[in-house]
Amino acid sequence: MSINIGRALSSTDAVGIVFQLADGTIQSCNTNAEIILDCTAEQLIGASTFNHPWQTIHEDGSVFPPEDHPAIVSMRTGQPCTNVVMGYYRANGELVWLSIDSQPLFKASNTEIYGVEVSFRDITQQIQVFTPEGNSSITLPQTIAQQELTVMLVEDSPEDRELYRRYLQSDRDYQYTFVEADLGDEALAIYQQHQPDVVLLDYLLPDMDGLDWLTQWQQKTKEDRPPVIMLTGQGNETIAIESIKLGATDYLIKGQLTPEKLRLEVKRAIAQHRLHLEYQTALIDLQRNQQFIQQITNAVPGVIYIYDAIAGENIYTNSQSYTLLGYTLQQKAEIGKDFAARIMHPDDLARLPQHIERLKRAKWNEVFSFEYRMRHQNGEWRWFYSQDRVHKRNQDGSVLQILGVAQDISEQQAALQERQQIESELSNQEERLNLATNAAGLGMWFWDLTKDHLEWTDRCKSLFGLKPEVEMTYELFLNTLHPDDRDRTNKAVQQALASKTEYNVKYRTVWSDGSVNWIAAKGRGFYNSEGEPIRMMGVAQDINEQEQNKQALEARESQLKLITEVIPQQVWTALPGGEIDYVNQRWQDYTGATLEQVQNRGWETVVHPEDLEQVNQAWDQALETGKDYNVKARLRRANGKYHWFLARAKPLRNKQGKIIQWYGTNTNISRIKQLEERLKRQTEDLTQANQLKDEFLAIVSHELRTPLNPILGWSQLLMAGRLKPEKTAEGIAIIERNAKLQVQLIEDLLDVSSILRGKLNLKATPLNLELVIRAALTTVQLAAEAKSIQIETSFAPNIGQVSGDAGRLQQVIWNLVANGIKFTPDGGKVTVTLERAGNRALIQVKDTGIGIDPEFLPYVFERFRQAESSSTRKFGGLGLGLAIVRHLSELHGGTVSVVSAGIGQGATFTVKLPLVDTPIIKSADLGINLKEANPLNGIQVLVVDDQVDSLNLLAFVLEQEGANVTAVSSADAAIASFHQSTPDLLISDIGMPNINGYSLIAHIRELTSGKDLPAIALTAYASEGDRQRALECGFTEHIAKPINIADLITTIVQII
Repeated sequence: MSINIGRALSSTDAVGIVFQLADGTIQSCNTNAEIILDCTAEQLIGASTFNHPWQTIHEDGSVFPPEDHPAIVSMRTGQPCTNVVMGYYRANGELVWLSIDSQPLFKASNTEIYGVEVSFRDITQQIQVFTPEGNSSITLPQTIAQQELTVMLVEDSPEDRELYRRYLQSDRDYQYTFVEADLGDEALAIYQQHQPDVVLLDYLLPDMDGLDWLTQWQQKTKEDRPPVIMLTGQGNETIAIESIKLGATDYLIKGQLTPEKLRLEVKRAIAQHRLHLEYQTALIDLQRNQQFIQQITNAVPGVIYIYDAIAGENIYTNSQSYTLLGYTLQQKAEIGKDFAARIMHPDDLARLPQHIERLKRAKWNEVFSFEYRMRHQNGEWRWFYSQDRVHKRNQDGSVLQILGVAQDISEQQAALQERQQIESELSNQEERLNLATNAAGLGMWFWDLTKDHLEWTDRCKSLFGLKPEVEMTYELFLNTLHPDDRDRTNKAVQQALASKTEYNVKYRTVWSDGSVNWIAAKGRGFYNSEGEPIRMMGVAQDINEQEQNKQALEARESQLKLITEVIPQQVWTALPGGEIDYVNQRWQDYTGATLEQVQNRGWETVVHPEDLEQVNQAWDQALETGKDYNVKARLRRANGKYHWFLARAKPLRNKQGKIIQWYGTNTNISRIKQLEERLKRQTEDLTQANQLKDEFLAIVSHELRTPLNPILGWSQLLMAGRLKPEKTAEGIAIIERNAKLQVQLIEDLLDVSSILRGKLNLKATPLNLELVIRAALTTVQLAAEAKSIQIETSFAPNIGQVSGDAGRLQQVIWNLVANGIKFTPDGGKVTVTLERAGNRALIQVKDTGIGIDPEFLPYVFERFRQAESSSTRKFGGLGLGLAIVRHLSELHGGTVSVVSAGIGQGATFTVKLPLVDTPIIKSADLGINLKEANPLNGIQVLVVDDQVDSLNLLAFVLEQEGANVTAVSSADAAIASFHQSTPDLLISDIGMPNINGYSLIAHIRELTSGKDLPAIALTAYASEGDRQRALECGFTEHIAKPINIADLITTIVQII
């Protein structure tokens, strides 16, 4: 090629740079490469990755093969390599560790690699954590030293953090600001907010180690990351290598840390990082220059080529090498690699070796010319004039490559005319360019470096607030700049000239009136044959409005982002096509998903499967029509639970009405949804209750009026005195029967009222159920006989007794039997049975009546519910009887249930009641014979219960077993009795007036004589929670009423 790539490489401090061709041969290097590798440029140039005198190793000491070298990997894959660690042995045997990056370089077609840029840093000090000696001072670049440095301390030890702060703050030359975190996750979050200049990272954190932190940091951050210095209590070379691979800049041991050492490493890390960024920028500029040069070489009218003196052929030619001669690239390829030799005139081809021999003896920069003829595709011979020079030599000084430029001189006059025409066109182009730049508001400037003469257009001067007559100088230009921008702009100009790169900078100008304006300037230098800059030209543009808009936009974006983070809603934005491009932190905290995870419809995973279809339809419709998006759906929380949200979004349009962004929110409406559902259920319940009330009132009216009709009618007939004696007796009987029916209806209503208010009380005594049932049957016998219904009974002998209210249990039986008679056709049968089922008495009332519809079966025992409630119903009643039966059964500690095979299949009602006595327990069950041994003989028992019947029953049972019982009906009496005489056992009810059982046992446990006293809570509070509370309050055991005497005696024997 026609440029020296080596000159384009900057001598970036502490970074070695080497350029290698596609075959691995080193073509050029910078000074740092010579210093780091301890080799001269002459020793490096010409060597290759596959043929070199030095030795390289991996971290584990194994040989580093050439095919694994980053340069070769980049050329093989076309991809850059970064942070590759390699050990390199210098000529004196010293081992240094290098961190290597490689970047492939492509030709203009962007498909063929012509070389690779390799950069490397000496990281020996970071790797060798056991020998931390080094230079004790470092000077930061001026751009760093002039600004405040932000240091992020990731350390869980407050003492270590304080130590680092004190070490750094003792440096009076620089000002440090600290941000701190004691957890890895917290540090990653804080890093996003503060963007520190350097991170001091403790290797062992509570939630992760330093390597894990570096891995996550690499994943979550951009490429331009600040340096990270790993701090550890103990040195480990393997960890040091891994941390450097993961991006750490240095690796230090806490025990060897001094204030000077820490300050040195922090400054060095920041300086190297800034220099690395500058290098990356320079590398990008270099690639652009190389592409630009490739375009130039193809655009220039002459032929450019590089001739390989060893292979005897051109290894590079520009497109003019064949197009000037009428050939296409395909035709050139068909002719072959010796294209130039095959179309060169034989006489000139014979002279070529002599010309090459002259070049082999030439000095550096010595140029030799050569004239020759080449055959045009049309057969015509064309004359060319070339100027050649040595481009590359081997280590022994022999010529490897020759660089040449040739021009077609076949028609000198035509060339002269063409030149004149080109100059005219250039003049016209310059005039058009001036017109275009003025129209575009651009100012042009020209700087003759040889005469230090600076020329500006009037438009350019006006951009700086200068009058047209002002004579421009470079010093005047610098003085018009804002003081904070002068050094930076001057360095940009000098760097562009030195590195032969484009000058591109933004700066502020200060006008004479004090106003400040932003300018964007671009330019390029031009050089003589020696490579020295001779002139520079460029343009300047007023970007004041753009900068102000940019600053306003950035401020606005910051405000909007802050708003989205503080409002309670989840906030999100989407591109015009619907792809999510932003979600606020509240959204991420709720779903547990990141922005990357919800993109490309990834948000669908948090939508409830049952709601996903309608959400997608609503969103697709909004995207298609541009109308507002509005939908309610359930979204999954990070813990897996779903909550209702109202999602809304509106499109933002530009001036042309085109959608450029969607802005949306998600509002949690779970509470509103719950209230709506509750209101719906309550409305349904109220509607049903209102319907039941109306039906009940109609039934009550009907049931009360029905018996009044015969009462009133027969009363009027009796008052008339015209009835015969037998009819008078019949009328009185009818009046009595209907009056009793009304009394029963009223009693049922009063019972239900008592049940609803919780005021229905029982008078419990030991009962024989057979006698209770027979008494109840007597009440309904006449009604059965009236319908010729047979009542059959079956009573098992000796089933035991129950504790209950005789009147209420009779009410249960006659309600069930009367219900059976009521719904059984004439001539039917009702069967009543009594038997024992374990420790419960089982009463069944079975009829051969109309049966119960399966749909109504679950509601049989509800108040005011009837299978038929219309005005045409066949059977009367309020629908209260079975509800009373259920409540009375439950008050006795029992249950009631019903089964029916359906309409016309009859029904069977079953009542289960607990028994209070059981068969005598065998001695094998208790270890003694309760009946014969009197197991409680001589035991002093204090019994407390405010229900006298229960108190007397319990005292009687215990005395039968030999106990000496003191029975009291209040907690106050119990405490008084306890102070007079300490019993062996306390049995107490819980629900008592004034002082309940819990307070009683707490009082007794505070007494010295009551601390270890066995105590039993005997109560109707029978749930598991009641049992736990009794035990926690101090009772030894908990027994629920109604009691099983055998179980009670067994428990007493066990605890005393």
